[in-house]
Amino acid sequence: MAKTFDTNERMMRILQAQPDQIQEIDRILMGRKPPDKEGQTKTAMATIGEAAKYLSCSRATIYRLVAAGKLRCTHLLNRSPRIHRSDLQRIATGEEV
Repeated sequence: MAKTFDTNERMMRILQAQPDQIQEIDRILMGRKPPDKEGQTKTAMATIGEAAKYLSCSRATIYRLVAAGKLRCTHLLNRSPRIHRSDLQRIATGEEV
């Protein structure tokens, strides 16, 4: 059975947390999924920077691939463009260029 803490004890534990523990607390409070092995969050979409890092190329190359129709790009709620990870995996494995 999991140990339960009262509110004061919980606050004291949070105040005494180490920096990596604070980042984990913030991640949970913001509702983000845990990072995968490469440090990226597990979502179906990647930012332009994440896509460039995944394919080991420049951001400009990612934009060129989008313009050529090789990568699908979506703008989510006035945020920066997102690239579908399935497209990145397809290109990374050499299925289509």
